[in-house]
Amino acid sequence: MQQQQNLYNLGARNFIFVNVPPWDWYPLGTTFPGLKERILTWNGQLTTSALAFSNQNTDASTLVFSSWDTFNTLLNDPSHYNLTSPTTIGGDIWKDDLHQTSASYNHERKHYNFCTCNQCFYDPSSGNDNCWSLRLVERALFISQHGT
Repeated sequence: MQQQQNLYNLGARNFIFVNVPPWDWYPLGTTFPGLKERILTWNGQLTTSALAFSNQNTDASTLVFSSWDTFNTLLNDPSHYNLTSPTTIGGDIWKDDLHQTSASYNHERKHYNFCTCNQCFYDPSSGNDNCWSLRLVERALFISQHGT
C-alpha cells in the first residue's frame, strides 16, 4: 500500500482496489493445483490492507471491488446473462484459455460501472454505516477467512 499512501500524500482521496478474479475457472487456470486457495489468500490480504489503509486515512474513500464475486456470479449461472458454454474455449465466455470474451467482460463492466456511478465510496463523515462498499470490504474479509 506504499504507492497508495504516496498518492494520498499527494492529495488523492478516492481509491478503488480490484481483487483477482477466479482464475481457477479459466481454462488455463484449471492446470494449476491450489490456484483458488492462493487467489483467496491474495484477495484476503488485499482486503485487509485496504481496510487498514482506510482506517489510517479516514478522509479517503476506499472501495474493494470484487471481481472474484462478480465473475463467480456469471460462471455459476451463465444462462441468466444469456451466455452459454462456461467451460468451452471459443464460446460466449472464453476467447482462449486465458482471456474472456467481450460479452463476459460486459457483465463485469456493468457491475463496475454501477459501483463507480452509485453510492460506492464510503464517506466516514456521513455517518452512513450501512454503505454497501463498506459491507463489501467486510464480506471480502469474511470470504478470506472462511472461504466462499
